Amino acid sequence: MIVCPPRRPQAQSVNLPVNGSLAEQGGEIIKATMAGRIPPDIGSQLITALAAQSKIIEAEELTKRIEALEKKHDEH
Repeated sequence: MIVCPPRRPQAQSVNLPVNGSLAEQGGEIIKATMAGRIPPDIGSQLITALAAQSKIIEAEELTKRIEALEKKHDEH
């Protein structure tokens, strides 16, 4: 009986344009996945990473807006 360890995922190089909005980048990832240029699991990971980046940007923008409102309120 031969026992083989489970395959470990290998990092795969992906070449996609990084310009444009997050939505445009997501569209490029989906197109590349559908065209078979990148595997579905890698496409899914990239979309998940874009979603996380979107939340980081949203939180940063909200923090800046709150700080601006607090500063304006303190000046009065």
